[in-house]
Amino acid sequence: MSIDPDLRARILALGHITGRFTLRSGAVADSYYDKYRFMADPPTLRDICQAMADRLPPCDFVAGIEVGGIPLATGVSLASGRPLLIVRKAAKTYGTEKLIEGADPAGAGVVLIEDVVTTGGQIVLSAEELRKAGAEIVAAMCVVDRGGAGRQTMASHNIDYLPLMSVQP
Repeated sequence: MSIDPDLRARILALGHITGRFTLRSGAVADSYYDKYRFMADPPTLRDICQAMADRLPPCDFVAGIEVGGIPLATGVSLASGRPLLIVRKAAKTYGTEKLIEGADPAGAGVVLIEDVVTTGGQIVLSAEELRKAGAEIVAAMCVVDRGGAGRQTMASHNIDYLPLMSVQP
């Protein structure tokens, strides 16, 4: 199922910027997909979340990866009726001190939601934490696949990968 051309155009118009950027992976790129710009536009965020919900494989939970995946997963949860989990990059040092917020994922099928993927490193780390908690990783979804090693990284960690759209660097 391909993304609606109008939605793709809006994501690119709002989020694609050029310059010199250091990515999470440490790589340097001359283009960047600023998730905050396309997620800050209510009609675009609504349409992204609905498009992701329409492609959501059968699962028990959607899990938003801190920080960009959280508003997306919240929207997908609302659009699909699937309960939400939030996966932090590090456990809180106060309160409940949890790394995974929400219900107990043990024995549940989880779809991870991320914003922009280049190498897939954070998805793999979050999937490992969910697996340690007893979850089954059904898939990982993102809005923009940058055309890096993400697809290969997911395959090597047995994660079905479902980007909403792919772009070449």
